Amino acid sequence: MDLLRIGADEAARLKHGWIGPEHTLLGVLRGDGNDVARQALEQAGIDAVAVETRLRTIDSGATVDRRSPNPRWRTVHGRAEGIAYALGATEPDTVHFLLAVLWDRTRWLLPDTSEETRAAIVAALSGLGVELLRAPLPVRERPIRMATYVEFPRRATDDVVALLVVRHPPGSGPKWGFNYKNDEIAWVRAETGVDLHGIVDEALARMDGK
Repeated sequence: MDLLRIGADEAARLKHGWIGPEHTLLGVLRGDGNDVARQALEQAGIDAVAVETRLRTIDSGATVDRRSPNPRWRTVHGRAEGIAYALGATEPDTVHFLLAVLWDRTRWLLPDTSEETRAAIVAALSGLGVELLRAPLPVRERPIRMATYVEFPRRATDDVVALLVVRHPPGSGPKWGFNYKNDEIAWVRAETGVDLHGIVDEALARMDGK
């Protein structure tokens, strides 16, 4: 099953320049009414309108010619592959992808819903005959609030990321992340404690001095 294509089609429809796991969930909810993952989501009160509304609040709607999955999508898909193999499948399907979303300790993709919604989805999957993971739902880590957002020319991405890696190495201290808005513009977000504006300004100054 081409889970990336499901997400890519929704990203294209919404004119988004990236593909996240939310796009794949939206594609599931807008797809086959007999899909077990869709049925479980809807039984727990999650519908396509809710997911699309959420997606529209976190993207500018800029268009690009080449869309690619973001790191979060790749992480969820990799987990879905592991779940599929553990449960005896040869490749992940929509149910495995949903299980991978649920068994994520770092982030809940639908923050507008309550924590109980996760348990309700699991209960719905069980009621629909899905074989679940033996491990309990993980306790989520504290939410990451990347309040600072800065856009910059896409050509400066390598320089900006290089400075961030040196001053705020991944896995230690405040968290940050980047992606592409369109073919010309990139963006970076970070938690409090990262001087994003200063880092971007320094990267641009270095480029101008080359």
